[in-house]
Amino acid sequence: MDSHARAKPLLAAASGSSEVQEGAGPLLRNTPAGPGRTPGISVVIPFHADRLPLLERLLDSLREAGARHGGPWECIVVDDSGPTVEPAVRALVAASGARYLRGPVPAGPKRNAGAAAARHDLVLFLDSDCIAAPGLLSAHVECLRAAGESVGGALGMVEFNGGRSLTWDIAERSGTWRCFAWAADFKRVLWGPAANFAVRASAFAAVGGFDEGLSVRAGGEDVALGVRMTEAGHPLITCREALVWHDREHTTVGAMLRRFYRYGKGEGYDCAEFPRRTTWKVSPAQAGLALAVLLAVLLAVLPVGGWAWRVGAPLLTVAATAGVDLWQWRRGMRAFRRRARPGGQEARPGALRSLLLDLACVPFGWANVAGLTAQALATGRPALAFRRFQFVTFDDFELRLPPVRR
Repeated sequence: MDSHARAKPLLAAASGSSEVQEGAGPLLRNTPAGPGRTPGISVVIPFHADRLPLLERLLDSLREAGARHGGPWECIVVDDSGPTVEPAVRALVAASGARYLRGPVPAGPKRNAGAAAARHDLVLFLDSDCIAAPGLLSAHVECLRAAGESVGGALGMVEFNGGRSLTWDIAERSGTWRCFAWAADFKRVLWGPAANFAVRASAFAAVGGFDEGLSVRAGGEDVALGVRMTEAGHPLITCREALVWHDREHTTVGAMLRRFYRYGKGEGYDCAEFPRRTTWKVSPAQAGLALAVLLAVLLAVLPVGGWAWRVGAPLLTVAATAGVDLWQWRRGMRAFRRRARPGGQEARPGALRSLLLDLACVPFGWANVAGLTAQALATGRPALAFRRFQFVTFDDFELRLPPVRR
């Protein structure tokens, strides 16, 4: 039995106790998933040792949001810090009036542990490097109460702030971060990032929460959660009034490439888990790499041309692959913008900078494909390397209508 199957009955269990049992397994801290929970909203924050000042900032903003909300709420910080940092985290959490919970390293299992320990019937997941807007809690509660019991969760708005960097501009240009602003464009979504994501505890428990095995292997468990909730009859809506501000990370190109590689591994898992939501596709990167390797082998064994030709031909193939990838990328992004923002305007860089940013996106795309391929090979299903998960389909996403111009 895999970790997700084990998590499901544990999350759904109703022990009737809301006490935190430290030292137990990550999902052994259970409270009732349904009637035993009281009306209100529980905020769950997964935390790691290197973000203590950011956590303090978030807790301060939540106190203001809680005061404005006026209704019942609580905050649970799930921490895996080492012994040198843990006392400071405990002290900060206690001073803020929040609850402290020890948890595992990956964020998905941390969120499961926090949701299992939550006292209220609504659970809001936030990242520790966010700042809550004053109306955050009220907006999520009002949105889910008005939506009816069938709705499983609500995706809030995430706006990025802080200094920009070239690495961030390139990653942002790739479109990967668009999901953080889906609440502005869509009324209904298939999935959403867990940086600002509220769920009904009962619906969350019914599908087993976040897949813990996926959290350890690759990340991206928020996609699988959204698909499971939607297919179980608990659709996800958006709440653009529920706002958090998220810091831009100052990271290196290498770190960003590794992140895209992990995203690719997560996509490989999603393709295996939900094959009906995939489509066949051989990426230019895969085709170009195969052709470059074939050329290199042939030119090495055949008496054709000199060393310049033998080295240059595969390199030219890789360059041509990048060109095809760039053309395909730009065409796809233009099509998405036309469909996702009909009649709207979007700020874009100048033509030359736009071209250069799109060209710089190509290695990130290749890292993503490499992760997908690695996941396919690791699971013994190489055919999955040639499938792509349909993250956005206009059957599962309902657009907000643009304002009518008179």
